[in-house]
Amino acid sequence: MFLVRVVPSEVGGLPESGRREHGTPACEGGASELSATLQTISRDGNDDRTASRAQLFTYGRRFSAPETDIRMNKQTLRKQLLAEREALSADMVHACSIAAQGHISGLQEWKKARQIVLYVAFRNELDTSELLRQAWRDGKTVLLPRVDPERKGEMDLCPCRGEHELLRGTFGVREPDPLACPPMSPDHPEFEPDLLLTPGLGFDRQGNRLGFGAGYYDRYLAHPSMKRTLKIGFAYSFQILPELPADPWDVRMNALCSEKELTWL
Repeated sequence: MFLVRVVPSEVGGLPESGRREHGTPACEGGASELSATLQTISRDGNDDRTASRAQLFTYGRRFSAPETDIRMNKQTLRKQLLAEREALSADMVHACSIAAQGHISGLQEWKKARQIVLYVAFRNELDTSELLRQAWRDGKTVLLPRVDPERKGEMDLCPCRGEHELLRGTFGVREPDPLACPPMSPDHPEFEPDLLLTPGLGFDRQGNRLGFGAGYYDRYLAHPSMKRTLKIGFAYSFQILPELPADPWDVRMNALCSEKELTWL
């Protein structure tokens, strides 16, 4: 059982009924798989088949929280946060990803969404494969990013109907096949994502996002057609910091989701 905290203020794209903060037990769908994974990664070798999610978060504490001094520049933060993420084991990535996806799939906003923006995980990002498969099964329109190396700092969002339409693309990331998945312009009348899940190297409690610095997501997030889209930052709990250096043009998230919890901002 978990508490649902209702906050009577509005955020773009959220229902007027208020905002909710979901604690760890929200991901009932992945509980058995997560528990099994925790047995594998437990440091003390405990074979207790009732391993709780608390073990996951205790294990995660061995990864040090990055220095959060606001004076630290973005490039230094990028290097530190990327090193932390790449140090994660495959088992840890899997366990955290199952938990985080469970928080999203339990949302009414997810269930009601007809058009969503997701991503295909790369370099130890939180995996989205379960959400992708669920979205395709449910008949949602799934928009995935594709980078054009000829257009620096720009990407397209392309409707993709399944894993069979994914190819290895720029930077080694699996992207929608250009022949099967033409891009949908943000100016197109049918471009109206209900929900966007975005990765990042870091986020802060105000909803600011730190990416690699190329500006791919920044340009899309700032487009007028994305104003009503519910924007959720998707990252490990150690990537969520008290404060990040931010620029005036940065677009803030409406919520943050990690393996620990989903928090409305």
